[in-house]
Amino acid sequence: MNFLTFSHKFEELRQNARPELSSAIENLDNYNVIFLGYPNWNADLPMPLYTFLDTYDLSGKNVVYSLVKILADAEHGAAGGV
Repeated sequence: MNFLTFSHKFEELRQNARPELSSAIENLDNYNVIFLGYPNWNADLPMPLYTFLDTYDLSGKNVVYSLVKILADAEHGAAGGV
């Protein structure tokens, strides 16, 4: 497993970080259903998802959450989703 990845995640979590999003959603009002797919991030949401939730008002929207768990082979660095 990539130690730097885990270290980075813990540091963001510890700092309650809100990383900048790389793009914006225009016309969110045009959507009634919002699908949020994200990986497990130290048994929490990824910090960029917190940024998204802080940025956009999803009131009145149907929000569908999908947690994706990634398993990594520490010896070979291979990853596979479950």
